[in-house]
Amino acid sequence: MGIAIHDGTCIINGGDIRDNNFSGISIGSGGFLILNNGSIRNNISPINGGGVVISTGGRFTMSGGTITGNRSPTVGGVVVLQTESSRFDMSGGTISGNMANQAGGGVCIAHGAVFNQSGGNINNNNASQAGGGILVLSGGRYNQTGGSVNTNSAPVGGNIFRE
Repeated sequence: MGIAIHDGTCIINGGDIRDNNFSGISIGSGGFLILNNGSIRNNISPINGGGVVISTGGRFTMSGGTITGNRSPTVGGVVVLQTESSRFDMSGGTISGNMANQAGGGVCIAHGAVFNQSGGNINNNNASQAGGGILVLSGGRYNQTGGSVNTNSAPVGGNIFRE
């Protein structure tokens, strides 16, 4: 794992979080990640969420930067909002070129978690089953007021799949 954030804030204004074998960043209770610039890339998770895993009470705000080349054997090639009160706000940046062997190649939103997209691009991600760009599980919430979700691929719900 590259970085674990619990009960604190991490602000990334540049540089790379890359080539980790257990997710790039893990955000736990009271943890807050702000990505303004830089990249989270080429991370591989043995479970889920190759790029960023957000658990109960964790928050992630992305206004710039790139998340690319991350892989997961299950769900969430890039960002996994695992539980209730997990939150991801995206106003800029790019999530592209990520893969999940099952579902949610870009972003996976679990029950009670919230993803608000007001800008940025989610494109060219892949899942082998469903939700190439975004997977919204039962009880998860995805609110889009801007940005784009396109050219993602999966057999079911290439761009967005809602369970």
